[in-house]
Amino acid sequence: MMIVLPSKHLVSRDQIEISDLAGEHYVQRSFCEFNYVVDSVFDTRGVDCETVYRSDRDDWVMAMIASGFGFGFFPKYSRTQTSLRGRWSIRSSGGK
Repeated sequence: MMIVLPSKHLVSRDQIEISDLAGEHYVQRSFCEFNYVVDSVFDTRGVDCETVYRSDRDDWVMAMIASGFGFGFFPKYSRTQTSLRGRWSIRSSGGK
């Protein structure tokens, strides 16, 4: 899984800390196999993100992210929009 962001958002960084996402808008894939991990890690770290859009259609979620609505999580090879940037390096700051 990778974090997917609009092309100009937080992409100047090689790594993104979970705390960097505090207050950011989250665009959620409704049936994402990663949702429970995101909720658990964000809750443990005290990071609050507002879910601003949710869909079971990946293409709609990608379109919303590309439009600047927020960030999301996708499997590496499912990112089809060229206006999106993906990051593998997400570190959980402040813990084990």
